[in-house]
Amino acid sequence: MSLWLPAIGQVTGTTRQRLVLRVHDDTSISPLTSSGFIANDPRFEGRASRREWDLTQRQFVGGGLRDRPNLIRSIPVHITSGWASRQYDPFVSFVPDNETPPSSWISSTGSFEWAIWEIARRLTKFPDRDEVSLSVIRTARHYPPGYRAPRGYAIWAEPAMWHYIERKLWDSSDEDYPTVIRATRFAKASQELLWYGRIFASDVIQTSTWTRWETPIDLPEEFLIPPKHRPRAGRRWIDWLVFDPEEEGAGEAMEKISARRLQLDKSRGLHERGGEQSAGPIVSVSSSDTESSY
Repeated sequence: MSLWLPAIGQVTGTTRQRLVLRVHDDTSISPLTSSGFIANDPRFEGRASRREWDLTQRQFVGGGLRDRPNLIRSIPVHITSGWASRQYDPFVSFVPDNETPPSSWISSTGSFEWAIWEIARRLTKFPDRDEVSLSVIRTARHYPPGYRAPRGYAIWAEPAMWHYIERKLWDSSDEDYPTVIRATRFAKASQELLWYGRIFASDVIQTSTWTRWETPIDLPEEFLIPPKHRPRAGRRWIDWLVFDPEEEGAGEAMEKISARRLQLDKSRGLHERGGEQSAGPIVSVSSSDTESSY
């Protein structure tokens, strides 16, 4: 397997990004199929032909996802409904307890650090999950010349929500406003790129499998504690991480990865030349607020 993963870790979530990642397993609401990933909203069931997809979805989406307030309003529902801590969502109060409402969105991340934390979290917090998959996906804005397969639609969640917060789609006096802010904070931490309806198989470049004992690549050093401190008992890569995926949230994990990166840069003499590269936004998000099943 090629070593594409570390390179993705150096890219922050922007509209210029060419690749994103999706963490998924056999419990995911939108699992990987031979057709790609399909949102669990019933309207996307079945294998739509290219002609059907292009005509129907372009007419519906129109000038762009960001110009559709009703679609943007559904983003916090998608994000917060994936959290295990969810008990009540003011957007979808008709949904029974412990059930996740249908969503038109499929989550992906522009952060390699976030993806590794999420993989490790699932493998440690859920003993019944023996493996987790990581897919590399081409972003919708960067199709090569002459590309003829169906094209997906995607939007960066955090700036899209702030766009409408500033335009008072949600007001601070609304009862759902705290949910919106929580979803926005989550989207910033995870660098979340949301796909509308479909991620076509033609956009899924590569999928790898991760277990508690094996990784498809060697992780960069900044993810791991120094060799002399690694426990001798057992050889799980999760036990060598600089963070505890079972107890620490994504914000704490990324802070520790950044600290370890700086430590390594100093030991190599790179800090005087500004050798440290940002791992992306670091915000305070608790572990209970960052558990997505989408």
